[in-house]
Amino acid sequence: EDWSGFNIPGHVIKQFYDCYTPMCMRPKELDIVKAVQPLIDSGKKFYVIGTASCCDSDTLTHELRHATYYLDDNYREQCKAIYATIPENIKKAINARLKKYGYSPSVWEDETQAYLSTESVADLMQRFETDLDLSDVANAYAALKID
Repeated sequence: EDWSGFNIPGHVIKQFYDCYTPMCMRPKELDIVKAVQPLIDSGKKFYVIGTASCCDSDTLTHELRHATYYLDDNYREQCKAIYATIPENIKKAINARLKKYGYSPSVWEDETQAYLSTESVADLMQRFETDLDLSDVANAYAALKID
């Protein structure tokens, strides 16, 4: 309800499914579980993304980047390699803003790649409230292809 897009790793949905009976779920939770029931039952790795019908294509691409990061080992390793090269002052600025948004430190690398690969440098500087030059790292992430 607060974001134009969302993403849920399959293992999280499976854990939720294993913890709660359908009668304990809210209708929107039950809708998601019902929609992915065949994937839960298959035991295969999966990822759920959603966007508001009014969202722009960048929101969808942002969510697809999360899915690719979760599902594609090669893509994730390339992202981790880029993240390791980000200067500490830039990481600090990005992570401070992600923390303010309410993101757990466990997803900061993933959020960094999703934001930096889908937004313009000007928008990123505004989003992360920094005047640091984010162009090199944004270009590195944006160059990574997703299927």
